[in-house]
Amino acid sequence: MENWRAVQVSGELSGAEARVRAGRRRVRWMLHQKVAVRDESGHIVKWYGTSTDIEDRKEEEQKLRTGARRNTRSEADLRRTLDTIPALVSSFWPDGSNECMNQRWHDYTVYPMTIPR
Repeated sequence: MENWRAVQVSGELSGAEARVRAGRRRVRWMLHQKVAVRDESGHIVKWYGTSTDIEDRKEEEQKLRTGARRNTRSEADLRRTLDTIPALVSSFWPDGSNECMNQRWHDYTVYPMTIPR
């Protein structure tokens, strides 16, 4: 509410995300945006605003964050597995550059572990 009061004074473009009750038990994310219309002398004469349901976007963002954490964990597990097995392991891109290698491969070849593409 304080944000809206500050926007009323300044006349700046406003945008805020908030949880809004939609029906008896449902609560949804909404994006509220407001813009002032000014007369020739610069005085605010009218406000226009929109409220857009962004619940689906918020759900997808959460899935992406959860998936990214899961992928990071999976990559760490794969790295541990590759570094633990008693073999030289590496993978190469079609152009011949190295995609990844385990610690044993690095120790044997002294090839840098991180190679810029």
